[in-house]
Amino acid sequence: MTLGEGLHGRDNALNAVRLLLAVLVVLSHTRPVGGFGPDPVIGGRGLGAWAVAGFFAISGYLICASRDRLSWQQFAISRILRIYPGYWLSLVAVAVVFSPAAAMFTGSRFDPAAASRFVLVNLATPVQWTFGEAIGRAARPEAWNAPLWTLTHEMCCYVIAGVALSARRVRRRVALVTGGTLAALTVVNLLLAWSGALGGTKLLDLLHLLGFFTAGSLIWALRDRIRVRGTLAILSLAAVTAIGLMSATDQLAALPVAYLALASGAALPTRIGNKRDLSYGLYIYGWPVETTLYLAGASHFGWAKYTLLSLAVAVPVAWASWACVERPALGLRRRLSSRPARTPDQHTSPDRKPADDTAPAPLAPATPG
Repeated sequence: MTLGEGLHGRDNALNAVRLLLAVLVVLSHTRPVGGFGPDPVIGGRGLGAWAVAGFFAISGYLICASRDRLSWQQFAISRILRIYPGYWLSLVAVAVVFSPAAAMFTGSRFDPAAASRFVLVNLATPVQWTFGEAIGRAARPEAWNAPLWTLTHEMCCYVIAGVALSARRVRRRVALVTGGTLAALTVVNLLLAWSGALGGTKLLDLLHLLGFFTAGSLIWALRDRIRVRGTLAILSLAAVTAIGLMSATDQLAALPVAYLALASGAALPTRIGNKRDLSYGLYIYGWPVETTLYLAGASHFGWAKYTLLSLAVAVPVAWASWACVERPALGLRRRLSSRPARTPDQHTSPDRKPADDTAPAPLAPATPG
C-alpha cells in the first residue's frame, strides 16, 4: 500500500494521530504551567515542540492536497473557516470564562473593559497575550494562551503553499520544488542552529516550522511512490530518536517525522476522531484550562492528578468547541465551496478521493515570540 492509497478520503487514522499529538502538547504544558518545572528537552526541543513538528508535517500533506483540488477562492474559504471560528471562540472563552474564574479563585479584580480589548485586538492574529490581575499570579504569567503564537506561522504556510501551487510550472514539478525547498530550509536551519540562533524571533520560528511543513508537502508529492512499511516506520522512529539525542536541531528529522506521522495515519486501524475532531480544541483550550486550574490550587494535588484533571476539563471543552463552532463552520465551508473543484493536474490520481483536509492549525507549546 502506498501513502496515497492509505490516506485517501477519510478512512484513515490521521485524526487519531492528531489527537495523540494534541494530548502530548497538553501533557508537555502541565509541567511549566502547573509549576512543576520545565518541559523535558530532547534534541534542543521539548516534547510538545516535537508533537508540533508532527502537526506541521501532517498539515503540509493535507494542505497541498486541498490546494491541488480546490480553486484559490475555495482554498482560502476552507482555511479561514477551519481556523478562525474556533480561534475567535477561544478568545471569548478566555475573556468571559477563564479570566473571571481565575479572578474569583485568586480574589483579584476582573476588568471587563480589558477583557473586551483582549478579544478585539487579537481578532486577526494574536498580538496581546495578557490582561487582568489574576494572570500575574500564574506559574507562567506571560500569556493566557501561549500556544496561539504559531497561528501566524500556520497561516503563512497556507499562503506559501497556496501561491506556489497556483503556478503551473510548480505543479508540474512539485516533487522537485518541494524537495529543493526542503534541502534549502534544512541547510539554513542548520546554519542558524550552529550559530546559536535556535529561535526567539518570528522569522526563525517560521523557517523552523516551514521545514516540517515542506517535508509533509514533499511526501504528498511522492505519495504514490512511497510505501507504507513497518520497517520504514521503525527506521524513521530510530532516526528521530538518534537525531533528538545527538543533534542540536531537530530539522534533520523533518522527513522521518513526516513519514512516521503520515504512515501511522495510513496504517493504524483506529478511527478515533473521524466523527469528532477534538485535536484543535485541545490545542486552544489546554493552556487556559491548565492556567485556571493552577490558580484554583489544583497543582497541590501533584503533577499526575493535576495532569489528569487538566485533561478531564479540556476534553469536554474541546468537544463543545467542535460541536458548537468548528463543525458548523465546516458545514458552512462545504456549502460555500459547493461548486465543482477544478480538475487536478496529472500528478493527482483522478479516481481517488482526496485526503481529508480538515486539519486544525498546529499550535506550539512555547512562549509567544
